[in-house]
Amino acid sequence: MIFTILIFLNFFPSQDDYNTLNIEITELNNSDGSIVLELLDENENQILAFNNILIVDNKSIFKIDSLRSGKYVLRFFNDNNGNGKLDTNLFGIPKEEFGNSNNVKPKFGPPNFKDMIFRIEGDLNLKMISQKINF
Repeated sequence: MIFTILIFLNFFPSQDDYNTLNIEITELNNSDGSIVLELLDENENQILAFNNILIVDNKSIFKIDSLRSGKYVLRFFNDNNGNGKLDTNLFGIPKEEFGNSNNVKPKFGPPNFKDMIFRIEGDLNLKMISQKINF
């Protein structure tokens, strides 16, 4: 009987195992377009993807509920033209604003995935700063 209860508890985690992640994206150049956001686990598996997150007053605020404790990465871009993809130039450099958890800046290529990993073990407020490469 006890064994059955333990198995049951493993399949249905308690409410304490779930967290809320509040995301604020700031320093966007304008309120045009919309945010495309991707949540990945520490093994680079996509957990969630969101399109068309509103931008108001050059920032975007978003909430993810019922997120299990663990290690994650967030990436976003401002989809200015509504095509659903990050537009790049001939050399692969983004034309649109972008950002990631831990606000890692790219150096001669995309940021290292491991540098973007953050841990959530309770409700968390995460602020991401928009980046744009100008050349």
